[in-house]
Amino acid sequence: MRPIYKLQDTFRKLIWKFQHLFRGWSDKEIWNLDNTIVEWLVPRLKEFKKITQGYPGVLESFEQWQGMLDEMIFGFEWSANETDWYVKNVYGLPEENKKLKMKEFEDLIKKAENGRILFAKYFCGLWW
Repeated sequence: MRPIYKLQDTFRKLIWKFQHLFRGWSDKEIWNLDNTIVEWLVPRLKEFKKITQGYPGVLESFEQWQGMLDEMIFGFEWSANETDWYVKNVYGLPEENKKLKMKEFEDLIKKAENGRILFAKYFCGLWW
């Protein structure tokens, strides 16, 4: 790395530290806010799933709630890995193989969207 870039990088990190100290968050966190939220949310959703003992009253069972929590977790985890999955599984495939993988990709996108919709719908039920 050229010295000027290293100096700029060091200066940028220092600014982020001061921003975090004075306002509680830095510009680095909001540059890619979706990933920042996923990094914060997924571990907490996983732990919530382990320790929760109840479920929203509009649901039929605890098992149904656990399944919905799994869908929510998948929805956010997929958001962070969508591009990587595409590059690894679709990008560069011959056209005859691409169609089947694209169908799988679209199905995973729909599943992830459903998990995020469930999160929004049951947001107020995330307590124990």
